[in-house]
Amino acid sequence: MASFLLLDVVASRAVAAEAGGDVFVKAVEIAERATVAVLRYGPVQRRGDEFEGTFEPPDLTELLPYEFASGVIIRAAGTNEPLVLTNYHAVTSRAGRQATGEVSPIVIRFWNRRGCSAQVRAADPRSDLCVLEFAPGAINLRPEEIPAFVLGDAGVLRKGQMVLTLGNPYAMARDGSASAGLAMIANSFRQPIPDPFLPPNDFQRKPTIHHLGTLWQLDGRINIGSSGGALVNTDGQLVGLTTSQAAIEGYEKAGGFAIPIDRHVRRIVDSLSKGFEVEYGFLGIEMEDVEDELPRKLDGLNRPLKAVKAKRVMRFSPADLAGIQDGDLIFSVNGQNTDSRDDLMRLVGLEGPGNLVKLNVLREGQSDPQVVVARLGKWPVRDDEGIIATRTRYPIWRGLTVDYTTARQKYFTRETDFQAAVIVLAVKEGSAAQKQGLQAGDLIDAVNGRSVSSPEEFWQLVSAMKGTVRLRLPGDRFTGGAKEVKLEE
Repeated sequence: MASFLLLDVVASRAVAAEAGGDVFVKAVEIAERATVAVLRYGPVQRRGDEFEGTFEPPDLTELLPYEFASGVIIRAAGTNEPLVLTNYHAVTSRAGRQATGEVSPIVIRFWNRRGCSAQVRAADPRSDLCVLEFAPGAINLRPEEIPAFVLGDAGVLRKGQMVLTLGNPYAMARDGSASAGLAMIANSFRQPIPDPFLPPNDFQRKPTIHHLGTLWQLDGRINIGSSGGALVNTDGQLVGLTTSQAAIEGYEKAGGFAIPIDRHVRRIVDSLSKGFEVEYGFLGIEMEDVEDELPRKLDGLNRPLKAVKAKRVMRFSPADLAGIQDGDLIFSVNGQNTDSRDDLMRLVGLEGPGNLVKLNVLREGQSDPQVVVARLGKWPVRDDEGIIATRTRYPIWRGLTVDYTTARQKYFTRETDFQAAVIVLAVKEGSAAQKQGLQAGDLIDAVNGRSVSSPEEFWQLVSAMKGTVRLRLPGDRFTGGAKEVKLEE
């Protein structure tokens, strides 16, 4: 009797495995047409901003590229335009340059063995994401004929579920046929091991938002060349982007990682697909990790609490304006626990500037936490040369490009950090703004007597104005020196 039961179990498992295999095969069939190989074959001569002649991607699949990665085809929001999403490090490791006057164009190979060159539309080193644009006509297809991924919801997947990977490991997919693999989600909210040889500085050892704990860990190895590859669910929908960068930074080589495509990453991808710089949220506090020794009542639980202490709240910062004080303990952001500084920086950063967040805060001497609502500022960019943006979020107005006052680290001082104003990032040569002496780093806090504190407010005001417009430059908040500048059309 027992032998019959054993045979029944074995048969049931075989049927289940066969059914699961069919599901995987169908998912791969859906996903592989929207997965591409991203390649560089070698330098060509360049004259100015133009290539010498027309670059034609090699037709011989036997020709081995010297740089290779993977990519996924998506569509720009609300359009039929196909774009390629990949990892930043996969296409910018050498910036495509071999020597002065030489570049190495990016080549995309599609499922149908066709290929064409591509250009970076926008790239963001902090998310390690990049969007490439290409001309569908170069491969004799209309935009709507090129298959693109349907974005799934990474938020519904859990540890232990199976996912599929598709990519270009070791440049084996240079003929356009993506290699498939099977993996389990081993864990979530992982972070790669920082380089132990770098100084203990958060900005150097944790150069991306993923070093703060965004990644999925996979039980399968993500080989070199798989960066930018597709991570799909059993319906063939894109739920993540595989990356080999994390696996080669630390000691462990066998671990695989992926960037889950949740609502935060969708916001980043949307910015990149529009050609914009990606923006991150900022509270304006100096932080330290704490573990409260006394059990307190929080969310109905009596337990020792992990939290982040606001060691110092910067004056006039979003945290200060929200009422957060030095010494306050922050337990959560929008309902998600902040057990460490990494948690707080990640959750705030991913929300983006201008957005409202709810913080669960406990003040010294109080027994119950309170909810504080803060409108986030913009996290300052330390190295804007690493950011590639082909379009500005708001049109240039009379020669001016403006942003949040905290937009760039090089202009970030205690005197100008959090003034209710916008900062001038660039002034177009020969423009009305340049003729009036405006320059990068200047602050503007009013337009025709109306206060402005964000680039969106500035643009909404000036876009409707004709003729002469008066701009107020506040100077230093503490020492004064305000002046007014008139700009003609």
